[in-house]
Amino acid sequence: AEALAAFAKDVPEADRSALVGRLSYRQADVTDAAALRAVLKPDEGPLVAYLALPAPVFEPAVRALTAAGVGPDSRVVIEKPHG
Repeated sequence: AEALAAFAKDVPEADRSALVGRLSYRQADVTDAAALRAVLKPDEGPLVAYLALPAPVFEPAVRALTAAGVGPDSRVVIEKPHG
């Protein structure tokens, strides 16, 4: 919330708080559909998965997310690897 306040000063504080309140962090082996099913809750609505992974892991990760049953309105963000 502090970083959001620093970099999104033009966004009203109530809107920033509402956004932060909707975020959650979950950890699992992103290439294991069963592990993803265990931490994802399809009834919570669309998922936004931010993946900062080595390039060879992108495809297995997206395949596992698909196999885990993420909703049709979900999005996957893939960070371009550096180095």
